Amino acid sequence: MLYPTIDVLVLDPSICPAEEFESIASLIRWKWNRVVLYADLSPRAMRDAFRLSRLGISELVIAGTADEIDQLSRACFVNGPLPVGHHVAAQLASRLLGLPGLLRTELGSLFVRPAPIPCVEHLAEGAGLTRRSLDRHLAQIGLRASGVVVSAAQLCSCYAHLRNRHVSERRISTMLGHSSIEPVRRQCELVLGRSLEQTRQLIDPDVFATAIAHGLLRADLQVGVFGPVSESAE
Repeated sequence: MLYPTIDVLVLDPSICPAEEFESIASLIRWKWNRVVLYADLSPRAMRDAFRLSRLGISELVIAGTADEIDQLSRACFVNGPLPVGHHVAAQLASRLLGLPGLLRTELGSLFVRPAPIPCVEHLAEGAGLTRRSLDRHLAQIGLRASGVVVSAAQLCSCYAHLRNRHVSERRISTMLGHSSIEPVRRQCELVLGRSLEQTRQLIDPDVFATAIAHGLLRADLQVGVFGPVSESAE
């Protein structure tokens, strides 16, 4: 069983009323392992950032900047990979043994590396393969196409945001580098066979990781859990 642990606390003052400032401050005084402030350049946000910095926050990421995803990745994941990604990688480990060494290394690290997740072309290039060869290797070990694998890794990378009902869909899409939420909706349908709304109900990290690993199997190998998913989008 994988139990949720909180390694990083990301604070966005814009989602809390001004009168809740003391509640936010109390979270910081609780001594989390890592605290990152994620705020825009509004006067209120900057005022709160200054006040919170006195409590020990050393990292600030400005929302809306061109490199905010890279900044958040460095700020949040510098201490290690995501537990959910580790769990998915563990469930796939026995299958990955059937892959050539370089490809096995690339896929083995895909779910535990900090965001942003590389695109399919970069994944294939890192393994020294064409996309067609990559997909053929995946099929031989019972996994779906590379586009599905990359989508699954992206969903894992934003798990903390998906499970937080206070995080807007716009913020989730921004974290994944999309200009709208539609690509995220398609990824949920493609990997999990579930809507974005249903995916956000998979709060338990153990259940979420198992659903991701199950969704990566070829349809003919999927048994139970959430039922077979469609291969048509691949």
